[in-house]
Amino acid sequence: MSELRWDALRGEWLVVGRAEGDDAAAAAPCPMCPTAPGGPPTEIPLETFEFAVFERRSATERPGPAAAGATADAPPAAALHATASAAGRGEVVVYSPSHDATLGALPVVAVERLIRVWSDRYAALSKDPDVRCVVIYERRSAGTHPHGRIDAYPYLPPIPARELEREREYYGLTGRCLHCDLLAEEERDGRRVVGSNDAFVAYVPFAARHPYELHLVARRHLASLLELRPQERLELAMLLRRVLRACDALPGATAPCTLVIRQAPVADGGHAGAHLRIEIRPAAGESSRSDDRDARAASVGVAVQTPAPETAAERLRAAAADAVPLEP
Repeated sequence: MSELRWDALRGEWLVVGRAEGDDAAAAAPCPMCPTAPGGPPTEIPLETFEFAVFERRSATERPGPAAAGATADAPPAAALHATASAAGRGEVVVYSPSHDATLGALPVVAVERLIRVWSDRYAALSKDPDVRCVVIYERRSAGTHPHGRIDAYPYLPPIPARELEREREYYGLTGRCLHCDLLAEEERDGRRVVGSNDAFVAYVPFAARHPYELHLVARRHLASLLELRPQERLELAMLLRRVLRACDALPGATAPCTLVIRQAPVADGGHAGAHLRIEIRPAAGESSRSDDRDARAASVGVAVQTPAPETAAERLRAAAADAVPLEP
């Protein structure tokens, strides 16, 4: 079983000890394709579907608490080897029955319905009293079935925690939303704006950390997907589809693309400065290898350590014993 371990040097939790061979995505046939009549069963026992949501199998991919009251607060400052449960909530959202589809190639009406699915799961997972943060993200590369992931954390992961702290700090200093001000400045400048409509603006941020990084930001100050009006949800679908198609048209378009929805950590409001936006990072020209651990690190900053440190040490000791002795 996996667990959370406290990194005393960095002051953050990481996930350790994923069970080998417990990844449904590695199985054959594709676990996210419909179950064909007379064929082997997949995770979706239907011949066709529009969207499918199911819980993930691997323990490290369910980062919520294992039982009520298991919320992972930071341990005492002097703690060196603190642990907490990592077995909890984590879901897969499958966008299409077609293995070769992509989110950007879906019809606008399908993207709009997917946004409703995201909103529903965000609201449902937020109701768990042990959940502190719900993160919706996608890691796509060539050959993978179109799907995203949702993690419900019993603590604030590093990236959301830092962003929330900065949002609150800016709000306290100015009385304004940091993201509203950033959006106004990007529109005033105009050089980094990629597309816009009445509800959302897509731009490459002034301090972009990755090539072709895109932010889709709500014009109206919204804390989460749940505050979208029907027309705003439709316009988000239209602009999201447009920029994803642009990403697919970049050189090296088969390379991975990471998408993460930034919003209030949970749906209870009360997060000063939280502002709905979607961040997209097309890794044009990079390796087409897709790793969900990389996606989680990119979206929330949570490291997944495999093998477990004890297993790694055991293998290193065995390798050292088998190594050819060096000449004195």
